Amino acid sequence: MNSRERVQRTVRFRNPDRVPVSHAVLPAAQLKYGQALAEILSEFREDFGWDYMSDLPVERYPPQYKHGLNRDDFGTLWRVEWTGICGIPVDWPIKDLGRYAEYRWPEDFLAGPPQGRQYSGHMSGFDERWYARGGWFTYFEQLQQLRGMESFMMDVAAESAAFCRLLDDLLAFDLRWIDRWTKLEYDGGRRPGGR
Repeated sequence: MNSRERVQRTVRFRNPDRVPVSHAVLPAAQLKYGQALAEILSEFREDFGWDYMSDLPVERYPPQYKHGLNRDDFGTLWRVEWTGICGIPVDWPIKDLGRYAEYRWPEDFLAGPPQGRQYSGHMSGFDERWYARGGWFTYFEQLQQLRGMESFMMDVAAESAAFCRLLDDLLAFDLRWIDRWTKLEYDGGRRPGGR
């Protein structure tokens, strides 16, 4: 059974030959174990296309994985202690909801597979070697990264008008990105019985 069929059967509860595998290998593991890890991963292939991509070069890691202090597209400052292991946000772009009107959203993100693999694959296109699941959306996590965890939890409890506007604006941002993904060929967005 090929990977695409395996995942399709799984999501439809139709008895796949085994449970689908998604490795989600941290870039730090790739850096540390190199070829030895590559050999293990090629022996135990995953079903979402990750192993058909080349590694993302270290110099192109996003801010969350680059050693040091780095800002992402949203303006969140990340502290990364070890290259390739996701850091933690240490400064947030919307610290004060009273000043939310001053916040500038990043340009809408492009859709499609990344230039190289990092953590998990997001393939598109129909191929028996993988099940293309589309993009990776983290609405809840992004809210924490915009406000800081403590402020975000207080926002949830208070339900202010400004927080509701932030929720709506982030949802609109994500929906624009999802619209771009739905124009691509990927299995994760297809109706059961569709292609």
